[in-house]
Amino acid sequence: MFVTEYAVKHRDQRGKLPGNGHLSVIEFKNGLRQVLDPDSIETLVDSLDMDHSGSVDYSEFVAGCLDAHMGLIESALYHAFHVFDVNNDGVISLGELRSILKDGGEALSVVLPEGKTVEGFMKDIDTSKDGFISFEELKEFLKKEADASPCARPPKKEAARRLSSAGIGPNSSMSTAPSAGVASQRPPAPVPVEPELYAQLQRCVDLSSSNVGLLKELTLSPARWSPTSLAKVRALRVKERSADDAWVKRLRQERVRPLYHAGELKSVHLELTTRCNAACPQCPRNLQGGAENPVLAAHHAELSLADVRAILPPGFLRQLRKVYLCGNFGDPAVAEDCREVLRYLLSVDGPRIGLFTNGGMRSPSWWQELGSIMQPAARAFVRFAIDGDASTNHLYRQHVKWERLMANVDAFLGAGGNAEWDFIVFEHNEHQVEAMRSLAEQKGFTKFNAKKTARFIDKAQGVVKPSVPVRNLAGEEVRKLRPPSRTWQNEAALEGVQKAVEKYGSIESYYDRCEISCKVAKEKEVYISADGLAFPCCWLAAEMYRSDLPNTGREVVRLAKAAFPQEGLSALSARRRGVAGAVDRRAGLFQQLVPAAMQQPSLEAGRLRTCSAVCGAEVNAFVKQFEGAAKALDPGLRTATAATTAPFRASAEAAPVEVWYGSETGNAERLALRAAEALGAVAAVSAPPRSDEVEGRLRSCQALVLVLATWGQGEPTDDARGLFQWLREAKDAGSSLALPVAIFGVGSSLWPDFNAAARRAGELLGALGVPLLALGEGDVADARSLDSQFESWLQQRLLPALGARGLGAREGPALVRRDAGAESSSVQLTVTRVARLAPSDPVARYFEVELAGAHGALPHGPGDALGVLPPGGRGLGARPRWYTISSSPGVLPSSGPGQVLRLMVREVPTGGCSPWLCGLRAGDTVECLPPRRPSPLRAAWEARRATRLLLVANGAGLAPFLALFEKLAAESPECRPPAWLWVGCRRREGGLPHQERLAALEAEGVLRRLAVAESNPTSSDAPRCWVQDVLRAEAEEVGQLLFGSGEPTALMLVCGSAAMGCAVRDVVSGIAAARGTSVEALDCPKLAVFQSSCAEQVQGTHSIKVGEGTVIHPACILHAQAGPIVIGRFNVLEEQVEVVNSSDQPLVIGDHNILEVGARILGGGGARLGDANLVEIRATLDEGCSVGSGCTLGACTSLKEGEAPLADEMVVIGPGVRHAEPGAKEAHVQAVLKYIEVLKETLPRCHHLRKSNVKP
Repeated sequence: MFVTEYAVKHRDQRGKLPGNGHLSVIEFKNGLRQVLDPDSIETLVDSLDMDHSGSVDYSEFVAGCLDAHMGLIESALYHAFHVFDVNNDGVISLGELRSILKDGGEALSVVLPEGKTVEGFMKDIDTSKDGFISFEELKEFLKKEADASPCARPPKKEAARRLSSAGIGPNSSMSTAPSAGVASQRPPAPVPVEPELYAQLQRCVDLSSSNVGLLKELTLSPARWSPTSLAKVRALRVKERSADDAWVKRLRQERVRPLYHAGELKSVHLELTTRCNAACPQCPRNLQGGAENPVLAAHHAELSLADVRAILPPGFLRQLRKVYLCGNFGDPAVAEDCREVLRYLLSVDGPRIGLFTNGGMRSPSWWQELGSIMQPAARAFVRFAIDGDASTNHLYRQHVKWERLMANVDAFLGAGGNAEWDFIVFEHNEHQVEAMRSLAEQKGFTKFNAKKTARFIDKAQGVVKPSVPVRNLAGEEVRKLRPPSRTWQNEAALEGVQKAVEKYGSIESYYDRCEISCKVAKEKEVYISADGLAFPCCWLAAEMYRSDLPNTGREVVRLAKAAFPQEGLSALSARRRGVAGAVDRRAGLFQQLVPAAMQQPSLEAGRLRTCSAVCGAEVNAFVKQFEGAAKALDPGLRTATAATTAPFRASAEAAPVEVWYGSETGNAERLALRAAEALGAVAAVSAPPRSDEVEGRLRSCQALVLVLATWGQGEPTDDARGLFQWLREAKDAGSSLALPVAIFGVGSSLWPDFNAAARRAGELLGALGVPLLALGEGDVADARSLDSQFESWLQQRLLPALGARGLGAREGPALVRRDAGAESSSVQLTVTRVARLAPSDPVARYFEVELAGAHGALPHGPGDALGVLPPGGRGLGARPRWYTISSSPGVLPSSGPGQVLRLMVREVPTGGCSPWLCGLRAGDTVECLPPRRPSPLRAAWEARRATRLLLVANGAGLAPFLALFEKLAAESPECRPPAWLWVGCRRREGGLPHQERLAALEAEGVLRRLAVAESNPTSSDAPRCWVQDVLRAEAEEVGQLLFGSGEPTALMLVCGSAAMGCAVRDVVSGIAAARGTSVEALDCPKLAVFQSSCAEQVQGTHSIKVGEGTVIHPACILHAQAGPIVIGRFNVLEEQVEVVNSSDQPLVIGDHNILEVGARILGGGGARLGDANLVEIRATLDEGCSVGSGCTLGACTSLKEGEAPLADEMVVIGPGVRHAEPGAKEAHVQAVLKYIEVLKETLPRCHHLRKSNVKP
């Protein structure tokens, strides 16, 4: 390149080079001095100077360039070889040749030389006569064909003559004036080639529609293809496009159910980049470990943080259960914005975040910071792909250095990160499985997966391939990669393939006829490529850049281009349209084309091969590689090898600002860590110390920040009890404290004691004379606003207040202190059984997890809770999850010493612990914390033994009563009190947890009576009712049991959801009032789950007018902040709707509107919501925005300030994505009227209906 540039720069005015047609060593040095040293240049001249003249003439230079170009030609040829090598075993069989050439089909006459059959063609190439074509045999065959061709490259001196006669060279017309007779000797001018066609042929990705002559021309001179060959290819392309158009038209005529809608999505598979540092032999990003996949090389892409924010906005993230960064082709840790993307994803409450990587890139400091970002550990993890030790890992992860990998792993784990280990088993590493599992446990990994890979299975033959080749950059085979022994082979997958071949006759017939069970449709998952395109799954997306597919095999690409000819693949852009716009596109891949293709009767009829191969119901190799391969590890056995977290550092030294948190579930701790991070080196963060250490710590600092959660019945959390004890003692002693203190409370407005602990702390500190800097409260009932409430308090109140006292933020990490003694009390329990309960419940999933301990009994009573530490539970920000024990202390294991503890767990898909806990198997171990304090049920039971027990429960609230029943069953019938149980469930048969167990207790007399309320009965004739409805219907019996005798010796215990507890209390209050008494008159301890008033919160000093028939659900906020709010007739405001008017102009909401859960109308500047609108879940109307009538604001969408008013009957489904919906207004009116009729029936049974006390 530099020689050419030198020559071009020094042409004379006639375009002639200013020399003699030769390049000397000096001229080479002038041209190549920027890239080569003088000795190398002399060596280069010697290699090119074939006639030893001391210089390089033009023909020698061209010949050298052609030799260099042949390396690229060989790479393309190797790529073409793999088009035919379908099973990727390194050779082409007769069957593979037939399958590509379609023996007997129309393409045969085009592909084969004239008069040749497939067998004859193979015989010509297979010189070793072993029945297979190797890469070397194909290359040698084409070389012979090229030498025999009249277009073959001549000897070097002859090349000079022919180049000169063709008008190329120092003596040609390109460098001198044209002479007579020369033009007539030139060959025809090269045929112009379209750039797209040239790239297509050069990559050899469509040999099924080319011929051997074309391939030979490609290897000789790509610029001189014959017009006949080009015409053939163009004709075939036109034919293929016409077929694709017909295919799409046919699929769009099918009636299908969409894969899913964007609002249903629960999981996102995100590929940040197509780049990777490793060169794994079985990865599609390279050619068997050697040269880079040439198709991918031309299309490298990467997503930035801005791209991810546009694709996955916060509102959409909150609906997800998981987001995992894993590449079809690239490693996400290579991406430039990887850390920032993870920080953003974890800043939004909701999904679990996973990063899949080989771990061999970046520096240990980068991984250390990543460990501090991926917190809490229960919500984030990194899965490292490590296939052996220093002697074996590089045999598959070829460019990963073991020492760097281990340093990165130690840095990540030392920062509190949650790490998992994936280990693919091969022949060369299967002896290391147990050693690597032990190493993983020592380092602190939480899971070890030894994969039984299916990548060696030859689906066409139904056998395991003995090996696959590993190649270098030149395409030369350097070694073999072999499958493991049968112990570690995926026998289940192999058996599935063999049965399918036996049943259907061939794997192709199986693909034609198998039932397709789409995995992503069930899991509600979407794949986002590094290009920002949305595909149903990673397998379909991989077709874009796979090197072993012809263009005709890239089916989903063909579908998209044919379906949207003007846009092409950009029609799938989630970066431009958002996920909702790409997924919900009418007649697109998700809503129509892919579901319709899966219904087609055969591949020829339009079924997608990838769908049959991956999601065929009878062959499921991908899932079965994990069966029995995962092993949970004990991170507590980790050796001390890594550093602590950054941006926090562990220390016992004093700090100017102490940040203390009282946290039970981790919210308060997370917010305290955020405050400490914002303050930097000026702060130290920890739980409050013991009561005897509080005063000393307070005397050593200059300010105190408290982030306190409320737990139980308005109590402080366990880790803050020492602080409250000291505060009470200091108040009683008349002490004083001049230390400035800021308090932020974390609580739930659904409970009557909202933020009681923080408020009590403020009262006690006020009694000590403490100046309170900044007070704030956060509401976990609205998880969306908790972080924003805290951030507002932090930035607007706390930081300015501390800055005014000279305690502003400083550069550097904050100190973090951990109480090691709290964790030392944990015990290891072994899972003996995990059983699904109530399998017919259409909504909730309940499990009973049985644990056994061999280290003696854990003291507990009815209703006490066991703390479960999820994987990574010792990491920064992780907290135990407390589950009520549903067994009594007397239950013993079937064999050996110890005891059995049963937990009743409701699986919360987005939870940080319950999905893991419910997925455990017998033999797995669980790290637990023993019960810390008696539960309210246990306290009530032990304080007074009642003569009658009235128990009310729903859902997992049944757990403490089961433990109580076991305790009662162990007593003699004469000593135990009679018990009545009212329990709510969706349906009794198959939907009531422990149905058989409860029936047995009733038969034994332990339970006097069992009453079941079904809110969703199986029979359509059965009435729907809730547990409070049954209590109301049996008011006479309940009143007699509670108030009938002279002495109130009945004990009523209620355990379940807050809404149910509130409703039950209201019913019992009504029963008591009818008897001239009250609930408070029951002189006995009681357990109840109470909720705050079920009416809306009304704030502000301006008027709020609500029209006739409007229903406002619990936990709504109407805030007339600066001006009045006017709400029209027959509207429905669901739970947690927020209506705020921040302007002096009225905020008007018309008639017949539905505002779904979490919707926000932020008035200001004359904002108005017209009539008959539907504002879906968490949609937002910003200040100054107005909406007409009959409109729909889709879930999590928003109209931003400054946007044009929304016209009538418009639908907003994403940023800038709108369409008209004629007739919507009337439909919305009818819908809201029916909705209100239903509410009239149900609300009186669940809540108090409040009437306005303002006279009209």
